[in-house]
Amino acid sequence: MTEPDAGAIRATPAAAGRALAQLWSAAPGWSAGFAALSLLAGVLVPVDAWLLSRALDAVADGSATAVVVVALLGVAAVATAVVAALTRYAESELARRVALRAKSTLLSAVARIGGLELLERPAFLDRLRLAEQAGTGAPQVLVQAVFGALRAAVAAAGLVAVLAAVNPWLVPLTLAGALPAVAAALAESRERARVLWRITPGFRREMFYGGLLTDAGAAKEIRVFGLGDLLHERMTAELRAIARAQRTVDRRAALAQGGLAAAGALLGAAALVWGAVQAVAGAITVGDLSMLVTGLAGLRAAAAGMVRSAGDGHHSALVFGHFEAVLATAAAAAAAPAPPLGPLGRAVRPSTVEVRDLAFGYAPDHAPVLRGVTFTIPPGAMVALVGANGAGKSTVVKLLCRLYEPMSGSIRWDGRDAAGLPPDAVRRRIGVLFQDFVRYDLTAADNIGFGDVRRLGDEPALRAAARLAGADTVLDRLPQGYATMLSRAFGGADEADGVQLSGGQWQRVALARSLLRDDAELMILDEPSSGLDADAEAALYEHLRTERRGRSCLLVTHRLSAVRHADAIVVLAGGRVAEQGTHEELLAAGGEYARLYRRQAEGFGRPADAAAR
Repeated sequence: MTEPDAGAIRATPAAAGRALAQLWSAAPGWSAGFAALSLLAGVLVPVDAWLLSRALDAVADGSATAVVVVALLGVAAVATAVVAALTRYAESELARRVALRAKSTLLSAVARIGGLELLERPAFLDRLRLAEQAGTGAPQVLVQAVFGALRAAVAAAGLVAVLAAVNPWLVPLTLAGALPAVAAALAESRERARVLWRITPGFRREMFYGGLLTDAGAAKEIRVFGLGDLLHERMTAELRAIARAQRTVDRRAALAQGGLAAAGALLGAAALVWGAVQAVAGAITVGDLSMLVTGLAGLRAAAAGMVRSAGDGHHSALVFGHFEAVLATAAAAAAAPAPPLGPLGRAVRPSTVEVRDLAFGYAPDHAPVLRGVTFTIPPGAMVALVGANGAGKSTVVKLLCRLYEPMSGSIRWDGRDAAGLPPDAVRRRIGVLFQDFVRYDLTAADNIGFGDVRRLGDEPALRAAARLAGADTVLDRLPQGYATMLSRAFGGADEADGVQLSGGQWQRVALARSLLRDDAELMILDEPSSGLDADAEAALYEHLRTERRGRSCLLVTHRLSAVRHADAIVVLAGGRVAEQGTHEELLAAGGEYARLYRRQAEGFGRPADAAAR
């Protein structure tokens, strides 16, 4: 994997400003409140130190103002505690609001990506993982760093004045180690950002192995094949590699910051020794000595806070670059907006869909998957796309759905190139069942309604689609009907009556989802009967012949017995159209279709000539 481009990992004031702007836009009132509380907390530090010294001197001198000064010290202590509590609450509220805004912004941008190509790039997925972390965490950490540095600077300024009142030479002596520590913190943050980028693939692999170990769907094979220990070893190996990389950075940081902290502590100790000698000699008062002790401790803490804030802020600005890079990449790949959805129930007027000389490859350095594929789906016709595994059938489906763009050639709807239409405008003309359809851990109504969000609450339409797909016999018997959760993954009251469907039952639900959009011009069914028994398969294809309601249909299957009644059959072999025609024409031609058909017929124990009838 290559290193990210410099623009994505360079911490600039502009990048920091954009991160802070995101935080401000998410919660302007809370941001202002947090800033005010941070300033107040910084002011209270030197005030506490000064009041403590005055209280000690007043008590030692027996001054009548001692009670007043001690009371003021108590008020300041209470104010410090209250401000600290309010600051923590404001920080938590900011974190929640920023996390909501950032995640919404990021996933909204990703959802608008037009196709699949970007989502299959490992480098983009690595950056997306970093962006999820940075978008929610970086603005918050950055604001903590900025206001933490501001709080520390205000406190330091007050403490400098306090120490200068004792001896002006104490100030440069105490601050001497701060600048080298800031430089070391910035170098450390850059190294952490580089290491984070390098170990992100390992994080994703570790999550993959961990997900397999906890996934109910994978549990059967893991236990039957005895994969648990192997997957656990691979997961822990990734974690060890990640820990080694992080440990190296931590070790270097500990050596650098530890050495600088020790040097600063020695300087502070020298100042304390001087103060003790001066107090014994009577050159300074007990209050002055107290002010010296608290001032030195406070100034060291303020300096350490500024160093920490500099490192955290710099690191946050670096990783926030990944968030911005993903947003920019997603915006460049976003699909053009489609026109509004039309009214429900409108009559379907299928288009002529022409696939012309289509070529496509998943990677530039690999051989094309499709070469010169040409066929036509006439209005209202059923066209079957058949061929051996790996012939390119599912790739044609993805291209028809505008999930990829062809290398050459075109797909035309009534003569208009689909490349000139917004992808969503094409997809709205299609109802599709993918071979690897999604099983949503949601209600039966959602699992069907997602096929046309306009009908999510339209139970009669959902039931009609289920009936067409043959799923009604299963769904009507569910404990809560169509409101039943088809999952027990999350627990809780909503899933008390959740059910697990069989593979064939899930396929019928997915088919119902594809049939819900009744104004779709083209139905694309990729292996719609792969999980069905013989009776269910026969019923399905009878439904498709009689219940299409004028819609065109592209039926993708390797079961050739299912396509005998198709208006046309297109045979793919090696990414090319080997032949096309009707069932009878292709059998008579004696080509690839006839060979595959006879082999399947013989596999079912029937003579090929009998099966053809």
